[in-house]
Amino acid sequence: MSEDALKALLMADEPATPLARDLSFTIEVMQKVERRRLIENIALCTGACAALAVLLYIVMPHVTPGLITLGQAATPAVIMLACLAMAAFGLYQIRPALREFGIRL
Repeated sequence: MSEDALKALLMADEPATPLARDLSFTIEVMQKVERRRLIENIALCTGACAALAVLLYIVMPHVTPGLITLGQAATPAVIMLACLAMAAFGLYQIRPALREFGIRL
């Protein structure tokens, strides 16, 4: 290659050949990233469930007598509050999927 051709090649704004992309490598890296995220999420949920179980183990012996004395009058309210809490948590969890469909909450 002559010096002028080499100089022109080096001075060009665009590369001489387009950069190659290895799609299988990209997919493999994406799979590893998603697998790591999945493991982190599972570990977080497992830790949260274990902490909640320990908390309930500590709190329930003290709360149970109070719940028993409330009797049947508070049972519907407790059931409704539990249903509302589950619905709110489900809505919170599904919000990212709804955003993908253009539904804003």
